Amino acid sequence: MKPIDAIWAATATAADLIGDTQDIGSVQPGRYADLVAVAGDPLADVTQLERVQFVMKGGAIYKQNGQIVRGENPLSSPVTAGEESTPSKPAPRGNA
Repeated sequence: MKPIDAIWAATATAADLIGDTQDIGSVQPGRYADLVAVAGDPLADVTQLERVQFVMKGGAIYKQNGQIVRGENPLSSPVTAGEESTPSKPAPRGNA
């Protein structure tokens, strides 16, 4: 399987399989803002996905520049043991 096929299967195709293409599977206004970013090109080197540098879930940033941050405030200190944040889905904005 080519790297692009694996990435596509883990994102857009997965949303279809679990029956939630209205909320997940692509980046669009009104959908869950669940994203990861890596420093390199995962199509050239799929192992880049083993070194995630940025994580956003529900519009809240959890990892930035490779460091864990609080979900409710990405500029605050790193999360310590026992702390967690559970962001809610953003309100839909217009017709997505």
